[in-house]
Amino acid sequence: MSVPQINVYMGIRRWVSTYHAFLPRERLSVYIRTKLPYLSGIQSAHNFQVITAKIHPQSDQSKAEWHLVWSDTLPEMLSFLKLDPRLPDPEQLRKAPADSLKRQEMPNIAMVYSNRISGIQHEVVPGVSPADRDDLLTALTPHWSNWLKLAKPLRKVTKTSKTRNEDPFHSKSPDYRKRWARLQQQHRGAPIAIEVHYQNDTSRDAMLSTLAELLDLTNPVTGSHNRDGQTLTVSTCQLGAIGAELRRTKGDSLRDVAQTRRETVVNTLERLI
Repeated sequence: MSVPQINVYMGIRRWVSTYHAFLPRERLSVYIRTKLPYLSGIQSAHNFQVITAKIHPQSDQSKAEWHLVWSDTLPEMLSFLKLDPRLPDPEQLRKAPADSLKRQEMPNIAMVYSNRISGIQHEVVPGVSPADRDDLLTALTPHWSNWLKLAKPLRKVTKTSKTRNEDPFHSKSPDYRKRWARLQQQHRGAPIAIEVHYQNDTSRDAMLSTLAELLDLTNPVTGSHNRDGQTLTVSTCQLGAIGAELRRTKGDSLRDVAQTRRETVVNTLERLI
């Protein structure tokens, strides 16, 4: 029985915890944790939403004060749902960001820190080192043992110092094993299917020839290939009518011709799927 595979990417989300007089003139992300009324009947009613806010002048004067305002409609939706307590004014959140971030009751609100915010620098540096990621996952594994199974470490693909900056898919080296190893690393051993869609035989042959050269595939190129436990299946499909020249006769409108082609493309793709 097949089981789903979940890829988890860990990182650090830094929050604004103090007042910043100068904010970048761009949308800032504000995370809110709420208990929405229409989800109160389920086991977990805690939900994260993201609201955007933007600094905006309060008048047209050259020395106008700049205040933080909401820049999307989610606050209005939450107000319609009678969120209690109501969301604070964005400018109030800007002046005292830690109040709604650290309080015990929902909603909890946190503004994402950006390196473009001038003034006080955040005490936490961006990014998580690989060692810290491994330590965190190791610590979580016992708590998630009933559903989490760690995958085996991927086989390392070594490179010599001469080819350290080369892409194995565009390297002139005849060592095809590197390309196969990279495919196996990226797809974790799952079968790979390559579909070559072509309009004429010349383009089909050129693409198959290039594919065979890159991966050292034997003839016939179409079909299944297996190397070191990695399965690769190559197939071809002629575009036919969906790739033909768009022709118009006298009296045909471009809109009608384009619509006809669109319907042909949709019908063809539905059959392929």
